[in-house]
Amino acid sequence: MPTKHNPFTPDKLAPPKLFAGRKQEIADIDDCLRETKDGNPHHFLIEGEAGIGKSSLLARQAGVAMGEVGTQDGERLDFVVVSLALHDQDSYVSLIRKIAGELKKQLSRRQAMKTLVLQTLQFLSRFEVQGLRYNHEISKDDESQLLEHLQSDFVSVLSGKRNDFDGIALLFDEADKPPPEARLGLVCKLLTEEMSRKRCDYLCLGLAGLPGILEQLKAGHAAVPRLFERLELKPLLHDECIGVIRKGLAEVYEEHGLEVAITEDAAAEIARLSEGYPYFLQVFAHAAYREDTDRLIDGDDVSRSLSRKNGPYQKLGAKFFEHVYLADNAPDYRGVLFAMADHPRSWMERGAIIAASRLKESTVDNALRAFKERGTILQHEKRRGLYRLPTQAFAVWIKGKWTNG
Repeated sequence: MPTKHNPFTPDKLAPPKLFAGRKQEIADIDDCLRETKDGNPHHFLIEGEAGIGKSSLLARQAGVAMGEVGTQDGERLDFVVVSLALHDQDSYVSLIRKIAGELKKQLSRRQAMKTLVLQTLQFLSRFEVQGLRYNHEISKDDESQLLEHLQSDFVSVLSGKRNDFDGIALLFDEADKPPPEARLGLVCKLLTEEMSRKRCDYLCLGLAGLPGILEQLKAGHAAVPRLFERLELKPLLHDECIGVIRKGLAEVYEEHGLEVAITEDAAAEIARLSEGYPYFLQVFAHAAYREDTDRLIDGDDVSRSLSRKNGPYQKLGAKFFEHVYLADNAPDYRGVLFAMADHPRSWMERGAIIAASRLKESTVDNALRAFKERGTILQHEKRRGLYRLPTQAFAVWIKGKWTNG
């Protein structure tokens, strides 16, 4: 009897076989890569809420850039792909070190460039030999030299690339996380400008981050937003969600010889619960699949999975929302959030929240004050008395948590 392998993997990037939707975004990124290959670089920024599929799309297109996956037109590209996940602890120096380190790693896989010495890494090794904590003790002049070395390394790689590969794709996931001191926007701007000056225009930048990332990048250099083609990800369509579920079950049969079916109602309910957020879809599908015992996932399997301890809503909360969710005085305060969750994309007046929640004015005022202080809700910058939830995904979680959890 084959092992019941769960094809739905919330904590992993979506594999190409389970990828669905995003046809326009894929086409746009394909175009950016092709234009860069021809010496007319285009750069892209994937923006969207938590759980919307930014990382999976960026990873898929990294595969396109390195030729593991063809473009939508079937073309096979061959970029040196420098792909990095950034963190809130990244500094200016650690950012450049990451770029240079990954560039060296990728070049070492190509026979013609595996012995290439990168000036950036040699420069940084000087501080390590001296035992300095370069994040704190490197001077401003040294910081400037460090970026110049990185620029020179990219020029060295790209200046003779025409017969060997298509260019460099420099990809940053979680690009909203580094603090302003990391100056990601400045690094992007000056790196691309140097490639243009040296006529090595075969560098494609790709970033993925939460809404508001452009303003963060702008803090590093005012002209940075003009660098990128902005791709705002929206929730998947209902049919696309159903397609992901069926692709997952088909993958189990093809790879493991295990046939598991799902009723139309169950698939539709999982799609509805996710509201088109790919990560949510994986979480709910994973839980329903695990609940099944007869190789037919039905509505009862879905319902039972929602009420399990450490079930889907607890998993989503732990990953995305509990750090901004105020549980104190929950029976009353939750009514405020629940009322606002019915209008996730709209500003609500205080009076409308009172009417929808059916709570006392004093209770609503206390809840709004507490939620504002914690960052659970947003207050309009210019108009007093207007509030909304920070994201639609948060609204999905709130309604599902209290309806099903």
